[in-house]
Amino acid sequence: MAFWDRITALFSRTNTGESNSFQGRLSDTSKHTELIDRFKVEQDHVSQIKESNKFYNEDDLAKGVVRAIASNATMGGFKLNCSDDRAKVIIDDMLRRTKLQNKAFPYLRKGMLDGDLFAQIVVAPNGDIIKIKRMPALLMRRNSNDQDEFDDPMRAFYQVDPLEGAYFALDPNRLSDRDATWFAEWQIVHARWDHDEGGRYGVPSLNSSRGSLKKIAEGALDMAVRRKTRAGMKYVHSLEDATEAELEAYKNRNKKALSNPFAAVIDFFSNKKVTISAIQGDANLSETKDIDFHVDRFFAGVPVPKALLGFEQSINRDVLEKQEVQYLRELENARSFTTGFIREIVDLQLLLKGILPEQVNYNIIWADLWGDQKMDNLSKATDIIVKLQATGLLDDEDLLRVLGAFIVDINIDEAIEKLKAKKLIESLSLDHEMQFWSMDRAGMLNAGNGSKANR
Repeated sequence: MAFWDRITALFSRTNTGESNSFQGRLSDTSKHTELIDRFKVEQDHVSQIKESNKFYNEDDLAKGVVRAIASNATMGGFKLNCSDDRAKVIIDDMLRRTKLQNKAFPYLRKGMLDGDLFAQIVVAPNGDIIKIKRMPALLMRRNSNDQDEFDDPMRAFYQVDPLEGAYFALDPNRLSDRDATWFAEWQIVHARWDHDEGGRYGVPSLNSSRGSLKKIAEGALDMAVRRKTRAGMKYVHSLEDATEAELEAYKNRNKKALSNPFAAVIDFFSNKKVTISAIQGDANLSETKDIDFHVDRFFAGVPVPKALLGFEQSINRDVLEKQEVQYLRELENARSFTTGFIREIVDLQLLLKGILPEQVNYNIIWADLWGDQKMDNLSKATDIIVKLQATGLLDDEDLLRVLGAFIVDINIDEAIEKLKAKKLIESLSLDHEMQFWSMDRAGMLNAGNGSKANR
């Protein structure tokens, strides 16, 4: 059996004639309406990707937000722990061949930006994944039904050719090989950002902030034009009883002075009485509250604190700490997106090597994001525990429960059980010492009485 046939047999589904999946559409829904809905989804998907990438390439604010989340979430890389020795060797070899460790940041950045991350899996005849190739989200399509399920897993994804007119295909199953390149379900790993169940595609991270970004860009341009045209000082030249020809002669005579805005000393020449009055430039150029309003709206829709990108000059420390906690939670969500993507690739590699992924216990571990937060919590907890202990109102078990409210990594129930066991051992040890001391004291008394009797 050829390699492709073996792969096809491995991932093909057998239709038993029975289905327990819920059918979302009513039976009388026309095919025409379904095609229109599909066209709208595809059109919105393309327009969102184009606009998101446009903002990223032209707006420093949009680029800063996306890069901050992607770089901080993947900082330090990941390591994969596996308890199965055979599976670990297979996974480590695959990670080394594909250099997946180095692709975490660009894949996450692009997944956030496009809302979808498509990766083509290239497999060697021996079942090794030898290459992971990111596919352009703008040209990739997901051929799923209205419940986001694949009717044909061997025609699950396709890449359109915009030059051949297949950019928006109402019925993709009628596309020719010239219009599209088809991929089986196992050949493409599709990760979706901010995905709603049942939806065909994800949502770009900048999608909800498009309105604010447009207004910020327009406001910044207006402010630049305003400064250029209204900031400088203007002069009014009044020539008494001058004709039009005399005015033109005056302008030509003083053309050098009039056209040099950088001259420190300007001399004007005229053979008539001339009055030159200065008009002060716009004094309200520092007022940017309208732009600040849209900047605040933009940051209300993204998890990155303004202070992190240099947009906050003064901020309350408590507010900044709360923003930082929210930001760290968003970084955890970004890591979950990347972890899910990596897991699909790892599971596929194990399956290609004849190992069921469900039978392999492995974990993808990232660098700790909460180190500083944990140190702050530990410092606060220590201070509170010392003060409560000094009151004498709480016993050790109560103090442990208070500690658990600050440090979630501690298993309080297990710690209390250990504390009880320790107290029991100390109590038994103390009783044993007391008994030994009592017996020793009794022996000494008896010895003393015997010596008296002997005397």
